[in-house]
Amino acid sequence: MQPARYSLGSLIRHRRLSVGLGQGELADRAGVSARSLRDIEAGRVARPRASSLRRLASALGFTGDDLRTLLETVQPAARPADVEPLHIGVLGPPVIRNGDRPVEIRSAMRRELLGLLALQPGQRVSREEIVDVLWGDRPPRTCQALVQGHVAALRGLLQPEPRRRPSASIITLDRGGYTLEVVPGRLDLAEFDDLARRAGEARASADPRAALELWDRALRLWRGPVLADTGSRLRHHPLAAALNQRHIAVALAFADSALENGSISSAADHLLRLAADEPLHEGLHARLILAVAGGGDQAGALRLFADLRRRLAEELGVEPGRELRTAHLRVLRQELPPPQAADRGVPPAVPGGVALPETPRDPDAGAGAEQGAEQERGAAPLGNTGHPAPAPAAPSGTRAEAVPAQLPLDARGFAGRTAELARLDAHLAAAGHSPTALTILAVSGTAGVGKTTLALHWAHRVRDRFPDGQLYLNLRGFDPTAAAIEPAEAIRSFLDALGVPPQRIPPGFEAQAGLYRSLLANRRVLVVLDNARDVEQVRPLLPGSPSCLVVVTSRDQMSGLVAIEGGCPLTLGLLSASEGRELVVRRLGAELTGAEPRAVDEIVAQCAGLPLALAVVTARAVMNPQFSLATLAGELRAVQGGLDAFHGGDPATQVRTVFSWSYRTLSAEAARLFRLLALHAGPDIGVDAAVCLAGATEDRVRPLLAELSRAHLISEHMPGRYTFHDLLRLYAAERNWEEDGEDERAGAIQRLYDHYVQATNVAAGLLYPNMIRLPSTVPPTGRVPVGHGGALAWLDAEHLNLVAAVTHAEEYGQRAAAWRLADGLRGYFARRRHSVHWFAVAEAGLSAARAEGDLQAQAALHLSTAHAYNVTARRQQALAHLGRALDLSRRVGWREGQAIALTNIGSVQMDLGRLEEAKTSLLRSLDLRRQGGHDGSDAMTYNNLGELERMRGRLGAATRHLDRAMEEWRRLGLSAGLVATLETIGQVHYDLGHLAVGAAHLNRALRVARLIGDDASHANSLVFLSCIHRDAGRLSEAVECARAALRLSDDFTHRYRDCAGHNALAGCYHDLGRHSEAIDHYRRGLRLAREAPTRYSESEALAGLALVNTRIGNHDEARGFAHDALAIARQADFRVREGQALTALAEVHLREGDHAEAAEQARHAIDLHRETGHRLGEARALMLLGTASHRLQGPASAQHHWRKALALFTDIGTPEAGRLRELIGGSGDAAPDGIFQL
Repeated sequence: MQPARYSLGSLIRHRRLSVGLGQGELADRAGVSARSLRDIEAGRVARPRASSLRRLASALGFTGDDLRTLLETVQPAARPADVEPLHIGVLGPPVIRNGDRPVEIRSAMRRELLGLLALQPGQRVSREEIVDVLWGDRPPRTCQALVQGHVAALRGLLQPEPRRRPSASIITLDRGGYTLEVVPGRLDLAEFDDLARRAGEARASADPRAALELWDRALRLWRGPVLADTGSRLRHHPLAAALNQRHIAVALAFADSALENGSISSAADHLLRLAADEPLHEGLHARLILAVAGGGDQAGALRLFADLRRRLAEELGVEPGRELRTAHLRVLRQELPPPQAADRGVPPAVPGGVALPETPRDPDAGAGAEQGAEQERGAAPLGNTGHPAPAPAAPSGTRAEAVPAQLPLDARGFAGRTAELARLDAHLAAAGHSPTALTILAVSGTAGVGKTTLALHWAHRVRDRFPDGQLYLNLRGFDPTAAAIEPAEAIRSFLDALGVPPQRIPPGFEAQAGLYRSLLANRRVLVVLDNARDVEQVRPLLPGSPSCLVVVTSRDQMSGLVAIEGGCPLTLGLLSASEGRELVVRRLGAELTGAEPRAVDEIVAQCAGLPLALAVVTARAVMNPQFSLATLAGELRAVQGGLDAFHGGDPATQVRTVFSWSYRTLSAEAARLFRLLALHAGPDIGVDAAVCLAGATEDRVRPLLAELSRAHLISEHMPGRYTFHDLLRLYAAERNWEEDGEDERAGAIQRLYDHYVQATNVAAGLLYPNMIRLPSTVPPTGRVPVGHGGALAWLDAEHLNLVAAVTHAEEYGQRAAAWRLADGLRGYFARRRHSVHWFAVAEAGLSAARAEGDLQAQAALHLSTAHAYNVTARRQQALAHLGRALDLSRRVGWREGQAIALTNIGSVQMDLGRLEEAKTSLLRSLDLRRQGGHDGSDAMTYNNLGELERMRGRLGAATRHLDRAMEEWRRLGLSAGLVATLETIGQVHYDLGHLAVGAAHLNRALRVARLIGDDASHANSLVFLSCIHRDAGRLSEAVECARAALRLSDDFTHRYRDCAGHNALAGCYHDLGRHSEAIDHYRRGLRLAREAPTRYSESEALAGLALVNTRIGNHDEARGFAHDALAIARQADFRVREGQALTALAEVHLREGDHAEAAEQARHAIDLHRETGHRLGEARALMLLGTASHRLQGPASAQHHWRKALALFTDIGTPEAGRLRELIGGSGDAAPDGIFQL
């Protein structure tokens, strides 16, 4: 059935009612009289004036297809003459409509040319930019003529109706470029930005209904990704990327407001369309999940979350962020907007056939119809994005907000220890009366006496008193087969548990311990340090806050902890006979024990009151219900005599008896597995590793593990992961040595190491496919990780076992496995910042490679060690190891190893300011790759070359290298390297004075950094965005970006990012006139730059200190800083920095009254900046030269220089233009003292 067609009056009336406007309100908005509107709606005016119809269409939101539908309801003769018939669309594939007629654009190049011009409406687009977009770096010789031809053809396509004036003005020639002239209604991009702006104003005016309507209209203009179906150079143009970001920002703002006001289905519609183009955008999908669930499809919302979680794991190797997890939790808790409130605030789009839904109630008919649904309790919006192109969100800082809950399970059948529990309770109560001292409870006693059981049982009882979390760590102080956990390793584990991202963890132990104490400050956290070796192991792990409480268990009495730190000692003795009986009754039940009380007493006596022994015996009774307790007591009696001699009178003698007795009851296969598990050196073991040790199938090994667990000989502390009590591990090792032959041990060890090597290699290949690794010849053994998420999860679970495997490889005869594991773990350690483990593993692997004489392996391990030194800011040590890696790679003919070593050498040399050497290293790396036919990526090498040329001020060369890097990254996908290249491109545009283009690239870098969870790169992008905001005069935004960067980079491994953040913030404070703060931050930046070291940031800090000290009259200090900055810049060939240092020196001379010297230095700076293309530096030096000329020769001599500076400031878009314009327009008698202070 065809939809009905309606008259002009009925269509306007329906649209008015749909958006909830009365006749008077619409008349006011449209600027027409209420009487005229009534006549139009009543059909008494068939052909309203064109201007009235146009204003009504605008007020009612008729755009695009809706506007054409409105015009179709009137006779053609009634079409208003001043409604723009030409329409250009770029919000999707590029289109042209001339009136109702689509115009076909057959040429792909003309589509791209139209799109490029339309991205910059009303602005000149240079011929150079057009050539670059259309042909890239290989334009034809006739490209200029071809551009003219394409422009002429486009003008013909854009020809409006014959009765209108000629269309040559639609694309105009302007100063060597072309401009697309726009009028209202001609370009969908302009319409979108206008609607988004008006929506933001409506929301700011507390008119959410109007804001929703305007956002809805803006979003309906989109037909797909911007400039879809055009070439990649145009689609990836910074302005196209920025436009896509505005689209997302508007969609998020609309969704927040729609969810808050109950317009659920309209939010879901827009978000669904956009989600297909942004499959990894967490904020967008979080809102989509809430909208779908709020519309009644909660199962669908949960599927959306599961799908996105899988994509994030597979493509990026990360888990969903907080915003997405919050949305998921709200769905699970039913904290959703009410479905009945859906669609209350957004008018439906009128389809082309004008088939109208049921007429809504007229708001003029009564009050209260406008009231939206009350917001659901707890359903606060996820966050509003009010502007189409918001500034980057500041991160929350480095303080972690994770609440750890690490306590293992409470012991089943806990019994006795009433007095001890009461003493612990009393200490806890007393802690509340001591607000300045940390409370430490030191529980000591012999092996197997139940220290851990008591500590954990009590910790579970009081955990509600510690709402900020519970930390637990087995320090393995008396582990018989592995080293105790070092304090540095323990601190690192706790930082992970507290939610600190790896990039925010500092490299040094002292810094990590400081961060740990800072995170626990003023938080109520319970810390359980189990099985401590001695006081020295515990002391660094103590929080500094009295709000925390620490429980330490150890065989050592911890007398030093009691004497110095004021610990509260509690020594555990053996269970009394009554407590032992209570434990047996709790484990076996009153009925069974009540029937054989004498047997119970004998079992307690035979176990000497040791809880561990009683646990093993009761487990045997549970597993063998057919045996009476008297039978079990008799068996214990029988084995006792043969073991009396062990350990003298130590109560642990009895537990040895129990182990022997329990071990003899195992099946032969389970006993064999028990013995083989002792060969595993790590803190726990997974099922796959156990399968390899046993040399059996998983189906066979799982029941054996369960049998050992039921016998209390091993413990399943996490699903599928098992651990030993240290006494049981020692007993298993003894049995292995007594019962198994050397061949049996060697075969099990080989299978285990083969499994670890293969699985590590697979995981590294999934996570770091472009990172060089040694070739692996290990045959497949067991399961390996699958997907990015699986690979990262496997390494997180196994990395401590892998560290133990490498450090024990020598004694097991597994040298080759040691270096292969060490090599494979490099990328993981770099990502997780496990520097302590990294150095230990690299050293062990390198030692193994040397012992075997394998030069290639030695080269690889030198690369790894150098990498570790570099990320911990020890450049000289890094260079030394890279030099060894290069030499060894040459000796064995390993070209790829040589290339990687040279690339990394170049990177370190750049940090040290040795640019010529760095360039030689990088070019040699590229040469080696070409000679060897290497098919890997040269992206990072090209990126480093681009950064190097930028530092030298050769911005054209930098751009060429960076373009090559981008080609590689597009092939390889998202990575930290892509972020680095985007950042450098943004910096190059910034240096050239293209502030908007630079900001677009940096914003894209921010987006990718967030997607891959790279806070280090995120901080770097924020620093340069701060510089752009500062030079554009947006000082509040500049300060916030710099502070956000410092919050992210606080205690960063890469100190140069921290120093760059301090320099950026110092520059902002300088411009704000806060000179003491500026000096403080420049000095911090200088100190960190020298520690790193990074000469580029050092010269920046020195130049900044020169300028600030000049402004406050410290001319001698300023001159010293300027000369130091100049010396570094000249030595390192930092051409842009040299020009800036010369400008600073010129200002010092100007302030001192040496105008001739100031003019001379300013001229040198101008020459340098013209050579490099650093236009902002040139403008500032010109301004100084003008001021010096003013003082030397009078006002007239200054005008020439000032006008040149004004032209540059105006073109760049900096606020200095306004002040200089006033100066030029005035008398010119009052020249400034130097560069204008904003």
